[in-house]
Amino acid sequence: MKFILITYGISWLILLIAFAVLKLRKSISREKREWYKDALLILFAPIFAPIIILIIPIFLIGELIENKKQKKLNMEWEKEKKEEEKKKLLAQQNYHSAINLNSTQYTQDYADIASALFSLAKSPQYDKLLSCLNELTLQSGWILDVDLCKKRGIGDDSRLMVTKGDNTDFKIWDHIEVNDSSMAAWQIYLLHSLWHALPHFWHGGYNRRSYIFTSKDIPNIEFIRSEQRNKLMSIIYDKLENLTPEIIKYNDMYYVTCCYWSDWDGLIRELVEIKIANHKVESIFNVDKVILFKYHCGIWF
Repeated sequence: MKFILITYGISWLILLIAFAVLKLRKSISREKREWYKDALLILFAPIFAPIIILIIPIFLIGELIENKKQKKLNMEWEKEKKEEEKKKLLAQQNYHSAINLNSTQYTQDYADIASALFSLAKSPQYDKLLSCLNELTLQSGWILDVDLCKKRGIGDDSRLMVTKGDNTDFKIWDHIEVNDSSMAAWQIYLLHSLWHALPHFWHGGYNRRSYIFTSKDIPNIEFIRSEQRNKLMSIIYDKLENLTPEIIKYNDMYYVTCCYWSDWDGLIRELVEIKIANHKVESIFNVDKVILFKYHCGIWF
């Protein structure tokens, strides 16, 4: 009881002091206040004082808990970041080891399949996308389709999906069986990358890419700054020796490199790691991006 009375008295004093400070400030600013409002404040201060005293520690405890949660999230994020960096470093080492030990796979039939797939996407003939990917088999009853970008908000991207009756699933690799071969890895990479060539809306346009499978694809690049077309094509042609895609296997991993053009990044060569197990795509990991020519069109959506 004594503790409650002490707490009550201290809380009332705090409110009275706060009231006095506010009163002094208002008198300095020459603001007028009716006398009865001040009287009511003093009268009801004892009622609300203990409540305010209770709110303060609750607020402080809540802030402490929130800080601990944020600290834990930051630590988890840092751990994930370090693990991803280790994974990238290992994948890069594996790729370079593979290059030294084995020859890369990329012949005209690889290029033909890539061109056929991206032509179907551009047509568009979405119902025929799998017709040129002979190393991939969709589970019975499922259909590969495209969820077209929505023209609302600040932007959107189109996505591949599979449907079966009223069921829709965007995790397409759960429904596709694949062979364990370099050609299958190449076709997995192509289908994984295809959304960059599908329709985009507004800010989704930043994700648009023009892939380069052979030198014949360079004239087909749609530069957003058409007045710079000849200059940019000349620069890309100068990089021809670095543009040929590669598919190579190291242990149970496939490594695919391919170049693309982005109006907001320039000429990029990316490295992707693909793991196939039990006729399924176990993982697709974006390892690295090498900038062959840095470029930004200067246009913002």
